[in-house]
Amino acid sequence: MAAASRFGDEAMPPCEEPRAALEDGDGEEVATGLVSGVKVELVDWSKYSRPCESILLSAVCVLLLICGLMGDEWILGYNAELKLVTAGLHWSHVAGQPWDVQTGPLANACTVLGSSSSVACLLAAAGNTSATIGWGAFVIACLLGATFIAQALDAFGVLNRAKLPPTLPIEAIALYGPTACWILLILLLFLMLLAYALLAPASLGGGLAQLGASFGVVRLAWLLGLLGLGVNLSLGHKFGEEHVIMLLDALRGRWSHMTRSQKLIQVLLVLALVCACLLWVRRVDWSALLLVYGLWAHTEHLHDHLSVFACVATFSMCTDALFLAADAIDSIIFIEVTTWILLSCKLVVIAMLVYRREAFV
Repeated sequence: MAAASRFGDEAMPPCEEPRAALEDGDGEEVATGLVSGVKVELVDWSKYSRPCESILLSAVCVLLLICGLMGDEWILGYNAELKLVTAGLHWSHVAGQPWDVQTGPLANACTVLGSSSSVACLLAAAGNTSATIGWGAFVIACLLGATFIAQALDAFGVLNRAKLPPTLPIEAIALYGPTACWILLILLLFLMLLAYALLAPASLGGGLAQLGASFGVVRLAWLLGLLGLGVNLSLGHKFGEEHVIMLLDALRGRWSHMTRSQKLIQVLLVLALVCACLLWVRRVDWSALLLVYGLWAHTEHLHDHLSVFACVATFSMCTDALFLAADAIDSIIFIEVTTWILLSCKLVVIAMLVYRREAFV
């Protein structure tokens, strides 16, 4: 009844009326009532869609070009002489040997050996196929970036539409072009990874080989591409927008009412979430979902769910410790540091949850 007297006979719910004002207005912040019990000011989150997509696309381009296509560690293992072999897409290196048939361009080594089933020829075939697909993905990424630039120029009135063909469906291209590019980019990145994993030899001559850091970086770029598509669909095309906006509004509203220790827990959980995503460079890691669950439970002050999170996170800490203790062929300092940060964040969060009696109460 109070809502009806305030907004009229056809009043909308407290959270929807300001949101409608945002869609009809200029995108400014509008005061609203309670969101999950917290009074906040709603924000037009859709205006942040393109900046977020641009950041994610820039990260994908850098990772794909510098660390992927020009990377030098797509696969590594030991040869028959038990010397460490590191191979990129187009060349290989044998530890302790000069630049010769075994250390140099894979195509030359394949030509000298003459056998299509040799390790050098298999590596060359895998590298050439993946490089071709990867450069196609990079072209699509550049096309997507050009679309973002054109839309920005058009927003500032710099782009002269009068010189464009009148039959050109500009609005349709601006609306569906980025989405199509994101989908094609994700597909090509996946095919690039799949082609190399299928075509690369299982052994380089002495034991099983393993995929290296360059492969993992492209896998991380694929994950970032998926996030970019999710942002485009949710905030750009309004697919599931209500749930995303409700979550963002609730997080923003809860933050201002948290104590310092609660804010510290939130920051540590976000830092751990970032580290878990970065560990995709080394392996496919689903612990990020656990951290998202912990963020949700802590934001909503759900003590039972926080207890479950603390138990599962403790088990996850044990697996992280086992990973740090395990021996591997490669020694990537970045992976070790990231894992230590992830492990430390989980430990501090669990300790604070137990000390503050937010879990196991």
